[in-house]
Amino acid sequence: MSTDRWADRDVLPLANAERLAWPKVRTWPRYVIGLGAVAYVAMIVIGVGTGSFETLMAVPLIPALGYATYWIARSVALSEHDHSMIEFILAAFAAKMMGTLLRALVVSQLYNNQSDAYDFHLWGQYYAPYFRRLDFSQVPSFSGTDFMRALSGMVYAVTGSSKFSGGIVFSFLSFLGLLLCWRAFRRAIPDGDGYRYGLLVLFLPSLLYWPSSMGKEGFCLFGIGVASYGFARILTRRIFSGLALFALGVFLLSLLRPHIALTLFSGAALAAAVGKSRSPGAKTSLVRMVVFGALMVTWTMLASSTSSFFGVPSLNQESMNQILGEAEGRTDEAGSKFEPASMSHPATVPLAAVTVLFRPFPIEVHSPVAAASALEGVFLFGLCCVSWRRLRSIPRCMRESPYTAYCIGALVAFVYAFSAFSNFGILARQRSQFLPLFLVLVCLPVWTRTDALSTEEALSARDADPDDPYAEMVAPPVYQEIPPVDPYEHVGPGPEPYVVVDEDPYARFADPGAPDTRRGRG
Repeated sequence: MSTDRWADRDVLPLANAERLAWPKVRTWPRYVIGLGAVAYVAMIVIGVGTGSFETLMAVPLIPALGYATYWIARSVALSEHDHSMIEFILAAFAAKMMGTLLRALVVSQLYNNQSDAYDFHLWGQYYAPYFRRLDFSQVPSFSGTDFMRALSGMVYAVTGSSKFSGGIVFSFLSFLGLLLCWRAFRRAIPDGDGYRYGLLVLFLPSLLYWPSSMGKEGFCLFGIGVASYGFARILTRRIFSGLALFALGVFLLSLLRPHIALTLFSGAALAAAVGKSRSPGAKTSLVRMVVFGALMVTWTMLASSTSSFFGVPSLNQESMNQILGEAEGRTDEAGSKFEPASMSHPATVPLAAVTVLFRPFPIEVHSPVAAASALEGVFLFGLCCVSWRRLRSIPRCMRESPYTAYCIGALVAFVYAFSAFSNFGILARQRSQFLPLFLVLVCLPVWTRTDALSTEEALSARDADPDDPYAEMVAPPVYQEIPPVDPYEHVGPGPEPYVVVDEDPYARFADPGAPDTRRGRG
């Protein structure tokens, strides 16, 4: 007979006590992974039932990318010392693949395959046979749209000419970029809410949907992720590897959209200007001057590339107004058009920022996709409202964590460049590239007021080495006055220092029967 019913109900058994000591693991990622598995099986069934060659070619691609994601997740879990990261990242991969399926379904059913992805698909089919023979002579140039068409051909040379397979590959590239943005945040702002940022950047509907097809947005997100992670490594004293990654990300962006690379350099320049060094000194000042010089040289090169990309002689106020005006005219031709709020005057800056970051509003939608974008815009605006304490810490974080200044500088340049767009659909697609940088602001550490320090404490903190683990065990500050003390006040002579002692110190060693030989005795 079991003795459990005789046990004290107020005392937990030992097994339950051990279970309570286990780390708490979130179970919701398992449900997302299971839902992704169901969607994958449904894709196989639909492909077999309809005999779709493009769908069947993509069937082995998803497990292969999932296996690669598993090893990436293991590496992240080891570096974070958190085994639950594996399920979290695998759930993000499953959600991303479901977003890819939804994107392909919407484009085929609602838009009759009329999208940029179809153009890249046709060019990829044309280039793939040449690239398999390592013949790149058919490519007119490796910049802009020509680069994207050539990249589609490179993908098709490996996966086969399946539009669905190409969409999965570019969606996976955007997933890697988002994952790198999350790692950059965890590295550069360790006091921030990393779990909240991971949820937002890996599971936000816009980031699951818009960059999940053959298009420029997915590749640009990958480049932004590589550059941002490299910049975070620079800020955490991994300078050489960080510079290599940042340069690689900027180079990839300059091949496709040089103006996006220019916005990232704006953020890097702002971070270098306002960021506080962890070890100030003459060497740090010299390094800062070298960094500024390198940034200015690269800025000049990117500005020249951007002006050539837009077909203007140089980047100045007049040419920028011309570019923005042409963008307004081109985006006004399609549906979902609206009156833009260009940043031509300081008074229009708040409206332009709200338009680029949050519109369309729910009263401005005319399609299911626009309605989903409007709901997400309301969610982001509400998130900013409830995160006002985090937004209040932006000025301090820009100084303490220069990665915040990097995001602010890139966002300001992005709002200025895209404020002339007058089409909600195009604006939502372009906005998805910079949402990872915007979401950093609502995940910053909460600002708290600290008590004022005394002069002595401030001077001691100034002179202390920030990397010294024994900084809190230092001696009292040298500025504290010590009152004079007589070291001999407790050991001075008595009132009669020359008193004769009438006592023989060797008396205890004498023979008790022997006579006393001292004078006057015996």
